[in-house]
Amino acid sequence: MKKKYLFSLIATLTVLASCTTTPSTSVSSSSKSNNSQNTSTSSTISNSSSSSSSLSSSSSSSSSSNSSSSTIKPEEKVVQLLSEINLDNIVSYNFIDRSYSYNSYNNSKYIVTGNVSTGLVNYEATHKFKLYNNDVIVDNISVDSLDGVEKTEAVLNTKAKGQIYLKNNYIYDYFICNSMKEQSFVECYETDYYRNLNAYFNYLGIITDIKTAFSDPNSYFPTESGYETPIIEYNIENGIEHCSLTSKFPGTDDYKPLIINFEVDYNTSTNTFTKIKSQNRSMIGSLDTDFEIGTSSITSYTITNIQFGEKDIFNDSLYTFDDIQNKNNIHNAPKYIVDISNLNDGLIDENTAFEIVKNIYAYSNNIRQTNYSMKYHNAFDFATTDRTEFGDAIFEGKIISYANGILDNNGTIQLMDSSDQPIGDKSDFRIFTKAESYGILRGGKFSKYITSAFAFMAKSYITNTREYLDANPLYWNEIASIYNNFETYGLGQTIVNNSKINVSVSGTKSGSSLEIKAQLHSVSSYGTNTENIDAFTFYIEDNKLMSLLFQTTGNTSSGKYTDTYEAKFVHGSKKNFSGDEMNILDEIESQISMDDFNII
Repeated sequence: MKKKYLFSLIATLTVLASCTTTPSTSVSSSSKSNNSQNTSTSSTISNSSSSSSSLSSSSSSSSSSNSSSSTIKPEEKVVQLLSEINLDNIVSYNFIDRSYSYNSYNNSKYIVTGNVSTGLVNYEATHKFKLYNNDVIVDNISVDSLDGVEKTEAVLNTKAKGQIYLKNNYIYDYFICNSMKEQSFVECYETDYYRNLNAYFNYLGIITDIKTAFSDPNSYFPTESGYETPIIEYNIENGIEHCSLTSKFPGTDDYKPLIINFEVDYNTSTNTFTKIKSQNRSMIGSLDTDFEIGTSSITSYTITNIQFGEKDIFNDSLYTFDDIQNKNNIHNAPKYIVDISNLNDGLIDENTAFEIVKNIYAYSNNIRQTNYSMKYHNAFDFATTDRTEFGDAIFEGKIISYANGILDNNGTIQLMDSSDQPIGDKSDFRIFTKAESYGILRGGKFSKYITSAFAFMAKSYITNTREYLDANPLYWNEIASIYNNFETYGLGQTIVNNSKINVSVSGTKSGSSLEIKAQLHSVSSYGTNTENIDAFTFYIEDNKLMSLLFQTTGNTSSGKYTDTYEAKFVHGSKKNFSGDEMNILDEIESQISMDDFNII
């Protein structure tokens, strides 16, 4: 039952994601009225020995030629032709991105086309991508800011250059606009288990999506999820075979009405695709409203001019941060080692120490193992609804991160007395985390105190797999959320919701060794003036974080307490896991949320 529940949950999340995806459509010169349909349709087409390069197996230019006793459906032919595309051999293509969003800014990539004050985004961007074999993509971009939904008019055109490349485990996506230099920007993304250059630069993925949809339209648009029966249309005009697949979702109280459409155009004379298109449209009210006034949002992706061959080596200059005039448009830049070579041994000034704190991930991004000891007061069984407390406890263990998407945490739990000294026997536990294609599973098996349980996080909800798969606790949600407050508040005092938050740092240098202390001290003015102190001590050797002491001090009904987490780190390349995996779904009964595991 657990497996059935989990995978039905995945399917449900997928359906809901498709319902909430910004719907899309595109505007072309052949558009008629809002609900215009192809005039020539056919559910079957004849087959012949030369059919491998055509949606139609007949040489006739009419879709009504079905005289052969052996017929093949247009959707089957679409699947066959799309399957013959070798994505690895594509060296260039054009990609048209049409986006419209009413009353929602939606973080438009091209701010030059958006109006933040009105919340309106309306543009069509044409990309001319060229792919190189050394992890570089070059893009020539033309962005039209549009007026109108169906009957559009370009009111502003902006030209730009783009580069997407992989360097030092980071993906850089540059948009360089020479006519509006202040609008140039770069997005930076650290690679992880799910995110790589191919996964990020995934525009060609719509080919696979369309192939899947045409393979089994009824499964792709299940009526039990609220979709109307999908409609397939086929016609030929001027030697171009056109096949489309459309399904509608009438909407519910929670989701807007949708129209989802896939189109494939194929030139039988040149044996080439002239258009491969995915489009979604959501409506403000109902499906039968006039598109010009009733459309809530449109997103349309169209691939044209696909060229095949052998990729070249990119030998030109790559864009750098120097090409971004407005440094605020450098988003999520990689952390860096702070240069303190000119500093003498002794105390480090506050600003330099704070820079090291903010860039601590640069000192700790290749940790493969953590040996830890945690003293936790008022520990509780986080896998039960009543959160049964079992006392103050020491958690000790070893966490190893593996290259094949596994994190293995083996440790013990031992109670401690009022002086924080261990008492009684140790009880074993194991927390095993594994990344699957659909998401991350985590299973915890405890011999005592805590109920064995598992958790699941769908891939679509994961922004950084390091939060789940890294041995470095600074990436884990509970500790990371506290650490990130240093950059949020900055040095000194900040008042937030009648609470005073004070950030202070200090540091000492001794040769190649650094000891950096950072503290967040918050006092609430509500009621009893609740006080909380979170303190980090970082021990760095030769620009590597070797150990960490994290202490959090607070108050409960039992009085003041201090929880501590001490960690010693092993740096190095990760290996593949080759031990005994935990069979999470078969070995564990109870399911909890991933956040419930936060205390470990």
